[in-house]
Amino acid sequence: MKILLPLISLVIALGFASMPPLLAAEEKPGAPAQATKIETVTAEQTAKLVAGKKVTVLDIRTPEEFKAGHIAGAVNINFNDPDFAKKLGELDKMKPYVVHCAVGGRSARSLDQFKKLHFDSIYHFKGGFDAWEKAGQPVAK
Repeated sequence: MKILLPLISLVIALGFASMPPLLAAEEKPGAPAQATKIETVTAEQTAKLVAGKKVTVLDIRTPEEFKAGHIAGAVNINFNDPDFAKKLGELDKMKPYVVHCAVGGRSARSLDQFKKLHFDSIYHFKGGFDAWEKAGQPVAK
């Protein structure tokens, strides 16, 4: 009996250790949200995403830059606006977005904000609007 009791305790302990958790990590109270998926894309890849209506384009240049020309259907949220984070926070975080600026500097700096706000999926158009124009893609005004 003295040997049997520790053996039963070991079997029980091993059995509980191998059981799957009752709650997934995202369901546990206080667990961190899923990490934002960020993928860098080219002008051609962005054009395919836009044509397939799979994303919303976020143009984070100034309103003046946006008015001079932009990707059709793009939403302008000025990176330099003091309320930039607040305006991002009002967007549907479950939808995929292509974010760009003129050449990629501001959009690269904005990626941490998307992570902090727990966006699901962001496509970073690194070359920005300049690459869009150089690739001969259509420009809306």
